[in-house]
Amino acid sequence: MAVIKVTEDLICEALEFLSPEEQATANSLHELAISLGLKIEMRRNLQKAGKGYYLEYSTKKPKRKLFYIHTHEQYKTGEIIFKVKANLFNIDGYREIIEKSPLAIKKSIKDTGNCLKCKTSCYAIDLQYTIDGTIYDPCYGQGHYFQNLNSSEWEVLKGIITNECNAITAV
Repeated sequence: MAVIKVTEDLICEALEFLSPEEQATANSLHELAISLGLKIEMRRNLQKAGKGYYLEYSTKKPKRKLFYIHTHEQYKTGEIIFKVKANLFNIDGYREIIEKSPLAIKKSIKDTGNCLKCKTSCYAIDLQYTIDGTIYDPCYGQGHYFQNLNSSEWEVLKGIITNECNAITAV
């Protein structure tokens, strides 16, 4: 995947094949990123095997990928995939919000696979957190994926992303 300069036209191109609801959600997340002052990068699948786009949103200091919007058209089936990957490093700092979140949000967070320390970079990242009395040690590479949420669940996720951004950038 090639990293390309982000323009409004490319944002529209990355979202144009989504349903109107998904476009509205993606635009809302994009606006959230702008309001949080995040750095925006884009990767586009330049292969002929279907359209694919990653919009990456990172904090500037410290530089950390906060979340991604992934849109993809399956090559053989034409099925449209829209999902968000959120890198939630500091869940213990806002655990109450997670524990009160809708079931779909909690399930996505809890279902992230356990870290097997398969990469040396993982040893430097401590992502353990506790939700509903259970300790989780998720794989940073797998991340927390969210898709097929309703509008109120997307709003909750935006609040979680905002809390994560505030935790990362707190001095």
